[in-house]
Amino acid sequence: MGGMHQVGPADKRQAILEAAQSVFAESGFHTSTMDAVADAAGVAKGTIYLYFKSKNELLTELMDDRTDKLTRMLEAGVEAAPDVYGKLRALIVAHFDFYARNGNSCYCFHASLGCFRRSSPPALCRARRS
Repeated sequence: MGGMHQVGPADKRQAILEAAQSVFAESGFHTSTMDAVADAAGVAKGTIYLYFKSKNELLTELMDDRTDKLTRMLEAGVEAAPDVYGKLRALIVAHFDFYARNGNSCYCFHASLGCFRRSSPPALCRARRS
């Protein structure tokens, strides 16, 4: 076969979520557009609507996805720890690891809730990128 690689629905959905996280963190949820998310994901705008009915649903699904990832990391750390001290340490490490890997996830979530001023740059995310 040729070099063409078919992207499955789950991969496309994940690409849209990743793009939405970046766009929402950079521009803010309320000022972001589905066009910007589509451009960042490398899909047509209509493709997004095959997976998400609205920008609000996209944000909800993004937060659910990231919460699920964090929960899995926390559970894995706690299950592997031999004692209470290890479990507490595992929880702390898992949180830091999650945000180190998904820096703008935190900013995206808090910004969408209005916890950051519009003029506040995502310092945590900038620090992680440098």
